[in-house]
Amino acid sequence: MLLNNIRLKAIFVLIICFTGITSTDSFSQVRFGLRAGINNYSFSGQYENGEKIKNNMILGYQAGIFLQIFTMPNIYLQPALTFITKGSDDVNKTDGQKASIYYIEAPINLVLKRPLGSGMIALGLGPYVSYALYGTLNYAGGKEEIVFRNNIIESDYMQGVPYLRPFDIGADINFGYEFDFGITANVSAQFGFLNLEPYFEGESSSRITRNRGFSVSLGYRF
Repeated sequence: MLLNNIRLKAIFVLIICFTGITSTDSFSQVRFGLRAGINNYSFSGQYENGEKIKNNMILGYQAGIFLQIFTMPNIYLQPALTFITKGSDDVNKTDGQKASIYYIEAPINLVLKRPLGSGMIALGLGPYVSYALYGTLNYAGGKEEIVFRNNIIESDYMQGVPYLRPFDIGADINFGYEFDFGITANVSAQFGFLNLEPYFEGESSSRITRNRGFSVSLGYRF
């Protein structure tokens, strides 16, 4: 129950941040849009012995809303709120062991646009923050639910249970084209900065796990 309350509060904070940006009076033009697409993600980092993690990517999906806020000629602020799946295949050097994590995510990009043909070419860059709602570690013969904790206390530790941190922060880079009739096509890449491995009794893990991936999406700007 406590964990569910924390997750609900985190989602509420992300929504408040998103709506707070939209209510500012300093921007004179705001457009609303919908976006959905597919993505490929995997874990990067290193194991406890320093060996690099080399996982295969898994196919996921995303869907959400975005705003386009005019700031100055050719420059726009583009916050979004997205439901997105991430994770990795062949986790822990085990073929077919797959981690699937479902996030609510809020990227905020600064987008440069220039006319090209009948539409606009767009290049965006900015940070994102995401919060894990649910996750599973799937393997031959079954699956385990991922437990999300920032810090594990020894008395609560359960052997064999997968643990990860719920929050992730990173950089989002995207490139796209916007047709004059409202359709948008976008390719983006994300690089997670935070180590997803939780602390144990306040000590950081020697294993490093980060999200890495890219996505392709279509949208419509109203």
